[in-house]
Amino acid sequence: MEKAIKKITDEMNKSKSVYIQVVGELLLDRVKVDSAAAEAVMDQKKTIQGAVDEMRKAAEKVKVGNVGVIAPDEATAIIFEYFGINDDPTKNYITPKIEPDPAPIFDMKLDDLL
Repeated sequence: MEKAIKKITDEMNKSKSVYIQVVGELLLDRVKVDSAAAEAVMDQKKTIQGAVDEMRKAAEKVKVGNVGVIAPDEATAIIFEYFGINDDPTKNYITPKIEPDPAPIFDMKLDDLL
């Protein structure tokens, strides 16, 4: 696992591309909890840039005008397929959670003051 983490972080450190950083973080989260994923990432022929290129190809296939977009789940599937990582939904790996905005703290009406 440590070698996989090093491989990912080395590539992330060499690039300032936001795409490399985001895909790298996704892979880091996965390899920390999945030893099979760590082993898959160690394939020397596979790079984060290669995964980004695969996502770009998929987006180009569905582009309208000059814009091609793919959904986050599709992007994750492309990345995992590229590296040969089995995307088993029973695996517990970190996924971002979006919390709703809390209720307003101050709730007063003008009639309350009169």
